[in-house]
Amino acid sequence: MKTNYFRLTKTFIVLTLFATILSCNQAEDTKELEKKLDQKGISLIQYDDEEMNKAIKDARLTFDDFKEQIENPEDKYFAVKIGILYPGGKEHLWIVDVIKENGKYFGRVDNEPEYTDDVKLNDIIEIPLNLISDWMIIDGDQLIGGGYTLKLIRDRMTPQERIVFDKESNLNFQDSIS
Repeated sequence: MKTNYFRLTKTFIVLTLFATILSCNQAEDTKELEKKLDQKGISLIQYDDEEMNKAIKDARLTFDDFKEQIENPEDKYFAVKIGILYPGGKEHLWIVDVIKENGKYFGRVDNEPEYTDDVKLNDIIEIPLNLISDWMIIDGDQLIGGGYTLKLIRDRMTPQERIVFDKESNLNFQDSIS
């Protein structure tokens, strides 16, 4: 699992950067910002993106599946994505090494935040349940639960990007429980 972990960490960093949600008022500013973010591997996703908002809603509605699975972790890999507000938008970051302790969830920030100063890479934080925007459970190379925003971002990739992503992540997206 450790080999996959390091491979997955790199992939999650890229995907979290893909899933950074911002809001811009002027089309010119948006174009310039998209260009700048694209150079860093970040995609701009608008607040009114209905598909992304549905994916986030689905993740929240099914979080009980995550809670149930983390009670019997076995050799599974657990991650939660949270959206942290900052002036001008919301940045979504993956939290890994998730554990449940005294009825609360804790984990380690797995990407370098671009916009928020509230947390830093590798900070151990309590996971505020009201900020959850996605979750996932991986068993070996199989995404077995969650990953709603991850799957949507993957679906939006070109066939060539998807091939590269699948190879780099070493994940199988078939047969997930949610």
